[in-house]
Amino acid sequence: MDSSVIVDDHVNNSTTSSVSKSDLFLVNHTADAIGGLFVVDQSTNEIVLKATNNAEVQSRCCKLTEGVYTLMGCISVTLFFLGVATIKFLSHLNNLQTESNGKRSLLLIIAMNGPNSETWNMSSDGRVRLHRVQQDEEQRNSIENFLTIPDDQPGSHRERSPTRLQNGFNRKHRSLSSPKTTGSSNSGSSNRNPSSAKPKKARRYLGTASTSLTSIPNAIKLSMLNSGLLSVAEEGNAMAAIADKPVEVANFVKHCEQRRKYPVLLRVEFQTACKVEGHSTRHGSKPENRPKNQNQKIIPYDYNRVVLDLQPGIPDSDYVNGSYVDSILKPNAYVVTQGPNERTVSDFWRLIWQANASCIVMLTKTFDFIKVMCVQYWPASKGKEEVYDGITVSYNHEEQLANFVIRNFKITKEGLKGKEERTLLQFHYTEWHSHTCPYSNNIVEFRRRVRAALLSSSITHSTGPMVVHCNDGGGRSGVFMAIDANMELVEEDGVVDIFGYMKKLRQARRGLVETLEQFKFIYDTLEESITCGRSWFPVSELTTRLKQKSIKYPVTKLNEYQREYAQICKLTPRFTIGDCAGGHRSDNRHKNRDVLIIPPDNFRPYLTSFQGNSFTDYINAVFVDGYTRPREYIVTEWPLPHTLGDLWSLVYDYDCSAVVVLTSPPPSSNYPAFWPDGRRSVKYGPVFTVDHVSHNHYPNIKSWIFRINKKIVSLTELMAGVKAMPKTCQLFQLMCWPEGHKVPTSTNALVELMNMVERWRQRTDYGPVVVISSDGTSRVGVYFAANACIEQVIQHGEVDVFQAVKNVRRHRPQLVENLTEFKYCYDLVLHYVLHYLHRDGSKK
Repeated sequence: MDSSVIVDDHVNNSTTSSVSKSDLFLVNHTADAIGGLFVVDQSTNEIVLKATNNAEVQSRCCKLTEGVYTLMGCISVTLFFLGVATIKFLSHLNNLQTESNGKRSLLLIIAMNGPNSETWNMSSDGRVRLHRVQQDEEQRNSIENFLTIPDDQPGSHRERSPTRLQNGFNRKHRSLSSPKTTGSSNSGSSNRNPSSAKPKKARRYLGTASTSLTSIPNAIKLSMLNSGLLSVAEEGNAMAAIADKPVEVANFVKHCEQRRKYPVLLRVEFQTACKVEGHSTRHGSKPENRPKNQNQKIIPYDYNRVVLDLQPGIPDSDYVNGSYVDSILKPNAYVVTQGPNERTVSDFWRLIWQANASCIVMLTKTFDFIKVMCVQYWPASKGKEEVYDGITVSYNHEEQLANFVIRNFKITKEGLKGKEERTLLQFHYTEWHSHTCPYSNNIVEFRRRVRAALLSSSITHSTGPMVVHCNDGGGRSGVFMAIDANMELVEEDGVVDIFGYMKKLRQARRGLVETLEQFKFIYDTLEESITCGRSWFPVSELTTRLKQKSIKYPVTKLNEYQREYAQICKLTPRFTIGDCAGGHRSDNRHKNRDVLIIPPDNFRPYLTSFQGNSFTDYINAVFVDGYTRPREYIVTEWPLPHTLGDLWSLVYDYDCSAVVVLTSPPPSSNYPAFWPDGRRSVKYGPVFTVDHVSHNHYPNIKSWIFRINKKIVSLTELMAGVKAMPKTCQLFQLMCWPEGHKVPTSTNALVELMNMVERWRQRTDYGPVVVISSDGTSRVGVYFAANACIEQVIQHGEVDVFQAVKNVRRHRPQLVENLTEFKYCYDLVLHYVLHYLHRDGSKK
């Protein structure tokens, strides 16, 4: 027997009603959501959902998991449909959870304005009926219920109580212009029995979903697509929201906001762009060439592959896994290839020479996730040379930055006209791990360095393509090319064309931009680049720029300092309790001064020294990147009485060369002294003893050199004969930053402290620097950001406080906690430029 959902009209006071067009629209799309089809019978005025059997109706109709009501989100919209009815449509269909037995959970809320209300009942025969009754104002205002229809177990029968189900799902309705129908004039009974009704005429099926949606605003269609009420196949008009033409820069932020609101658009864009016509890959699929491919799914098309010169006596020596790819403005702007392996490293350098490459962009580590991603195809150390098929490669010098390395190669080859020599730059992004996405601002900065080098005539004279590779020449290479090409388009024409260029990439090579996450990262990176704009400027303009930043804009009443800091706060990530689970564990909670300041697990140092069974690997500390090194600093709070040993474990385990203390609270039980006072040794915890070696005191700075001794207490280490070698570190304390002051009383003392720390690190190993304040958030952000800016001034003659502060707040959002600290970062850089830049010979 077919199971049905039937709508019956029973109106009190001898009034009649009929099924309006708004009803047909509403139930038609409700049926689409649960996989059925509503039909209308004009003689009985019944709207019936046809399904194959009772179990299908029960499993596809609205079912809530018992005891668990998870409301992920509601979309509330008002429809004006053919002037017939005003409908309020609230839906929550984002996650249709499928259980192991195949049942589905669905929550649907429908409310309609008007004097009539409709309630759902389910009879013992498994039919769900909608009864229309008249209500007073108080009843209409109290309707706010959900429909719950639990599934029966196979082979059993459960009676549904009409009272329970009548309270399950209510909706209000007003039919403004519905014609009266004689088939629904039976107002005497409250429950119509379908079996006793008059002979039914042939049922007329409703039109398709796309026909019913022609008059609905596009935002409503997107809401329905996003919630799962519609599929793209059912509503082709929703494709109009996908920009098939370039988007103006002025509209791009709104364009991105729409995709955050309706993530289905990103998915549809990505899937549509990937559905391109493939081409022949006959050469790359040859048995003799297959070993040359890192990934057999990413093989160059024959029509745009890089064809090497044939070597005498070596068949198929013209093959290399590389493809020419156009940018948006320039043909053959890129050569995308895979990272070379031992077999193909000579072919890689032949490609570089033959294509006359302008530079190399490397987007993978040589070793990542316990796998060799790419062999090191350059000499192991500076000054050495290696020869690959007659091409000599020498390693001149490198420039190390926090997220990438710039290497300078000299390549030479004997030719018909004698020896030819070229200079080649390699830009190696080192912090883009496989199956992840890096930080957007870091990629923007990386791309800026690449373009700046190519524009410098003193560095390169080549006009050839940029060679881009990751491990297999797929996802990461495509992401970089999409970002680079679109940023070039923004600079030239002021438009963005992500969707159009994505299709071009997939037509040029398989696997470029592999995942939806990578496609979304392209949007995020371009949006951040456009929103933030150019934040750096030459150091020669520093004084002029600072004067301009103090001027308030007439419209916003904000100066540039305030605008920049507000933008930084908006872009700062927020961490959940799950991200910081380690600090919220019951055995670690007492190690935090403030429950709101907890380090995220992905960016905190883990203690490795064994101090006893009651100790854990947790300390309230977090890594912070510097300008030239990742994880250059560790920020932590002043230790508690029971975490003194953990602090020295942190210094010992991570070979910290320096400890910087930016506060001097009066001695108390809450702020205990954690280093020896005087020429004596003090034990901290069961393992560590700190010996005083020497000290120096200046007017505003004090420094001590300590030797840290570790006692082995682990039975495993004792049996293995492990000996813990003593380690040395220097502790610096700034004495001119009193409690309650937002900035120190002497800017020169803080700059001098930074110089002293840097000189000490040059004498020792460049281990991380531990920086401590009373709460682990105040003051320390200023130290990190100012240090990064000073390094940038020294290396590149640029100032970019905006990005420095943004990077500092990445792992601990509370750093640089107010506008005063943000502005003081500029003052510190200015003080350094005016008083130290040209006299400090060691930093030139």
